[in-house]
Amino acid sequence: MTASEQELVLSEAQIDEIASGQPTAATLALLSTGQAALRRVLLWSVARRLGEPASEAFALLGSAAEAAREAVEEIVVRPFAHDWGLRALTADPETALTGLRTLATAAAVRAGLDVDTTLPVTGDELFLPGLGVADRLHCGTVTVRQAAGEPALGCPHPGAPAPRWRAARTVGLTGDWSITLEEHEPRRIVLGRPLALTPAALQAAEVSLQRAWAVVRADFPGYAPTVRHLLRSLVALAGDDTRSNSSSSPVAVGCIAMDLDVPVPVTTHMLIHETQHLLLAATDDLAPLCVADCRETFRAPWKHFPRPTPAMLQGVFAHSAVIEYWLTRWRAGEDDRQALWNFTYLREVTSPAIAEVRGSADLTTAGRRLVDGLLA
Repeated sequence: MTASEQELVLSEAQIDEIASGQPTAATLALLSTGQAALRRVLLWSVARRLGEPASEAFALLGSAAEAAREAVEEIVVRPFAHDWGLRALTADPETALTGLRTLATAAAVRAGLDVDTTLPVTGDELFLPGLGVADRLHCGTVTVRQAAGEPALGCPHPGAPAPRWRAARTVGLTGDWSITLEEHEPRRIVLGRPLALTPAALQAAEVSLQRAWAVVRADFPGYAPTVRHLLRSLVALAGDDTRSNSSSSPVAVGCIAMDLDVPVPVTTHMLIHETQHLLLAATDDLAPLCVADCRETFRAPWKHFPRPTPAMLQGVFAHSAVIEYWLTRWRAGEDDRQALWNFTYLREVTSPAIAEVRGSADLTTAGRRLVDGLLA
């Protein structure tokens, strides 16, 4: 084990911090470092699997990193890089190579390098991570050229119209903190039904998120560092007539999906809730909380179907923070009957669920310690 590998280990004290839902800045930094390292290893593993055919793309990626390391790093370790890496390791080599070439091209453009390449396209658009998407394609290939820092996309057929380009957009939560709006990432569909935002809808969502973030900082300061440290991108979800929607994925840590057309208190709730899921997923990547071959299932009162141990653990962990959210809401206004009801209900169903999962043989030593922290 190398010195750098030794550093990516969570101590028992840090597991205890995470169990509280409010880890220190040092622990959050370690979790972020672990996520970045995981995504780099996946990228390297994909290139190694492909062998010589990947050498040109990997070399271009290296040149881009030398020219603009921070900008390229944002692309390489973006939230959905984990999902892409896992799929590329099992995809057919041609598909995996196309993904790697596309990633390297996006990195080179972002770094300002001269580029002149042609990329094959599967489907009706070309997604360049960290940059945007080209659609309305004339054919199944797109030329990507850049000279003196000026990128241009086109078609290899003479006289064919150029693709339409839609650049990635961001959402500003504070003057020095913006997150990516994941409106072009193809795999965002795993988080729910994406919603396209008009400029006016995006502006309204940005204002709502800014207000929700201010509430998190003022009323839930213990959870604010986790939100600030882990939230890097956002998928806008289409809501329904019955409830607001939010979700996240352990293979896209850093991104949450949520209905943005909701009141600020609901947005606040979803920010805290979903970033707790991200926190536990990042923890599990450094210190596995369950054995690889889980066999037990649990009946979660908040779900209509049995939950395997990892999902049950995610549920009780996030609920522990949500219980505190509703308690804080109730204390702030004693006539808030919704807050009192939600606090009471969640506490009554979550406490026995934590005790039940504590006895699971699927838990590792780290997992059992974390559950002990939830029970404390």
